[in-house]
Amino acid sequence: MTRQLKPCGTNAAWVRHKRNGEPVDEACAQAHREVDAHINKARDRAIVRLAKLPELADDYAGLVTKQGNHRRRYHRARCELAKLHPQQYRRLLQDEIADLDDEDQPAGPRKPARPAGPTPAARDAAPGDWASRAKCRERGDDMDPPPDSPDHADAISRARRICRRCPVVGDCRDWVLGLTVRDDPGGVCAAMTEDERTTERRAAAYRRSRAGARS
Repeated sequence: MTRQLKPCGTNAAWVRHKRNGEPVDEACAQAHREVDAHINKARDRAIVRLAKLPELADDYAGLVTKQGNHRRRYHRARCELAKLHPQQYRRLLQDEIADLDDEDQPAGPRKPARPAGPTPAARDAAPGDWASRAKCRERGDDMDPPPDSPDHADAISRARRICRRCPVVGDCRDWVLGLTVRDDPGGVCAAMTEDERTTERRAAAYRRSRAGARS
């Protein structure tokens, strides 16, 4: 029985054209670009989920530390983590591809609302006078874009740029990393997302534990 070939305008047709050395029409090329973007999005989401697994927290913190101050240290550390734990990564990747394939999948829920009011520890660690010079003071929602917004990645990049141009970003970084996860203000702060700040705290704890073990 002859297998029916997929029509032009599909990724399968793009693969067939490439394999046979045939010219690729724009419809097939567009279908391939969409599939490629789909898979890349699933990969990005899978390595983020992998880095959040509690049992891999120490491994991830150590990999972040090894990246030094590289501006893409979190992404590079997540990629290295996927290489160290390929089975868990592949399972998460399959889950993400299945989720993206489901056209009826609702937009991801927002993080649960934080309890009202800061803890006593947060009140004691309130930012100093430097906060009055911060560029983010009047930006409001620009620094905490909704995770389900269509331009979430671009909004995060814009918020990071605001931080990097701020004259007190160093003071802000020292202050926010001194808070607990419970007291973290959320959004982009000190040019880092909330997840990145959590990783930084873990990495700092990892470095302290290593230093204590050597002493």
